[in-house]
Amino acid sequence: MSTFVQKKINVDEASASMTFRPGQFARPAFSLEQKNIFLIGMRASGKTTLGAALATAFSCPCVDTDAVIVAETGQSIEQLVAHQGWEHFRTLEEQVLARVATLPGKIIATGGGIILSEANRACIQATG
Repeated sequence: MSTFVQKKINVDEASASMTFRPGQFARPAFSLEQKNIFLIGMRASGKTTLGAALATAFSCPCVDTDAVIVAETGQSIEQLVAHQGWEHFRTLEEQVLARVATLPGKIIATGGGIILSEANRACIQATG
């Protein structure tokens, strides 16, 4: 018996076909011992709330990057942006993400704009 399935598809060229092999799209099993789970999405979409629920379900810590920034600066995000600007906030956000993502085993709820930075996207991809 063949180890692959060949399926004809409707395309412009009648002789075109595509071959699918078992496991072709398989990924290694995910483990919180080796990675983090990142929650990304629009502002106020429930990332922090979902993060807390997931942390309870998986018995692991949940870190909210915005909450870390607020705790470390003593200012709300709104105050921080008003006094020092978005660029400063994004720099802090990048530093916090790099720090909290270093060790695996966490649910990390991110700020709504975290993916605007290439460095942040690379960090999330490498550690999550």
